This record gives sequence, structure tokens and C-alpha cells, in this order.
Amino acid sequence: MEFSVEKWQDACVGIEQFELEFYARFTCDPEDLTKEKLESCMKTRRGEVHLSEWVVDFAAIYSRIKALTQSSARKIEELRGNVMENQEKVITLQDQLLKSKDEQLAAIQTTVKNEVASVQTAVKAEIGSWSDVVKRERSTSHPSITQASLKEAVKSAVSEEDRSRNIMIFGKEDAEDEDLSQTVSEIFEDLGEKPQLIEFRRVGTVKTGRCRPIKVKLSSNEAVAHVLRRSRALKCSVKNQSTYIVADRNREERDSFKKLVDQMKLKMEREPEMYHFIKEGQISSVKRRS
Repeated sequence: MEFSVEKWQDACVGIEQFELEFYARFTCDPEDLTKEKLESCMKTRRGEVHLSEWVVDFAAIYSRIKALTQSSARKIEELRGNVMENQEKVITLQDQLLKSKDEQLAAIQTTVKNEVASVQTAVKAEIGSWSDVVKRERSTSHPSITQASLKEAVKSAVSEEDRSRNIMIFGKEDAEDEDLSQTVSEIFEDLGEKPQLIEFRRVGTVKTGRCRPIKVKLSSNEAVAHVLRRSRALKCSVKNQSTYIVADRNREERDSFKKLVDQMKLKMEREPEMYHFIKEGQISSVKRRS
């Protein structure tokens, strides 16, 4: 007999009914039943019949309880085995989670080390170039290099190195309740890229009818170059067709790039049959395919 809670409850009800009928025959409680009362009952023919029926009923109830008890023991053992198996799975998952966290931590540490090494290299190179300038100035008796100017040079080098890991995203609508993380993720999904994002934020002053650009810092300048190469894919995007990505430039570079854009617009008006684009700081033109 397979164990179940319902079968066990039915068996308990059967035991209770048996007890009620048995003790009702002797008009006594279980603690008042004695050997003498049983012997007195068996002296009559009717009492023998009742007692034989009770013995048969008790044997059936005992057999049923025994089968259910044995089945419940097997069920308990099975459940205990399942619990142990689940505990092993939990331990395995915990080990995998710890390993994943260790790998992520190691990746972050490697990124930080690379960034620090990159900045140190840039600073050393800038300091070296300024050292040469100082030597030349001293040799010509023009001590114009000061500590302040040297600090400014180092600051400029660090700023340039930091900017080389940034990209600027233009053309994406600016909303007060926007989920910027979702916005940036969708743009990179259209590019088929999942770069490591260090930080991202809108820059500039909020103005009606104006879309503030999004500045995104990536893990390395190599990642920036890769994303810029893939940025043309946005032209085929449904949601981000009017969005474009450029490198993060300083003020002089932005002014120079703006002039190039203005010149390219003039060429587009004068030579509509040509396809114009900016490459390596110059305007290039090719004949459009028919």
C-alpha cells in the first residue's frame, strides 16, 4: 500500500471507530477495562461473537497501519535522499557563484591595473617631453618653464588619456523619466556589441527641444575604436537611425570637426551626386552607386 496523508487519516478514523464500539460494549473507559470484564463478556455466546468480530477488525486495521507505516518509512527515506541531493546542488551552485564572483573581481582588477599603467605611461611620456623642453630652455638661458606649467602639462596628459576611453552619443531624445541604462544598452544591441561600461551620463544644460548628448566611458581606448568602427550600423536601425556616435573631443577638436561638418554640408549641396564623408580629419567623396 502506497503511503499518502489521506490514507493515513482514513486509517486513524477506522481506529477511532473501533475504539468507540469496543469500549461502548463494556460501558467503560480504556483505563477502566480489566481482564475480569473481558472474561465475563466471553462467558456468553453473544460476547464470543462480538469478541471474534473485534479481533478480525483489529487484525485488518493492524495490517493496514503496518503497510502504511512501512510505506511512509520508504517515503521518508526517499525524501531524505532528495534533500541530500538538493543540498549538494545548492553547494555546487554556491561554489559556481563564488567562482564567478572571483572571475569578475579578477577582470575588474585587471582593467584597473591596465588603466593605471596606461595613465602612468602617458604621464611619463609627457613629463619626458617637458623635461626635454626644460633642458633646451635652460641651455638657451630662457628659464620660462615653471612648476605650475609642468603640472598643467601632466593634467593635460591625464585628461587626454581619460578622454580617449570616452564616446559621445548624439541624437537620442532626452526625457525626464528616461532609463538611461536601458537607452545605452539598446544602442549597443543595435551595434551587436556588449562592451564593458565604466560609467555613462547626459552632459550639458537641459533645454527645451534639445537632446543632450550621452557621454559613455568604456574600459579601454581599443574598445572605443571598435565601437566607432561599428557605429555605421545605426543607420540600419529602426529605433536609433537618427543616433550617431563620435569620439570624445576637446574644445579645439570639436571646433575643427564642426568646420569640417559645415564644409561637408556645402559639398553635399553642390555635389549631390557624390557621397561625402569625413575620414582621418579630411572630407572624402565617392560617386554614389546607381
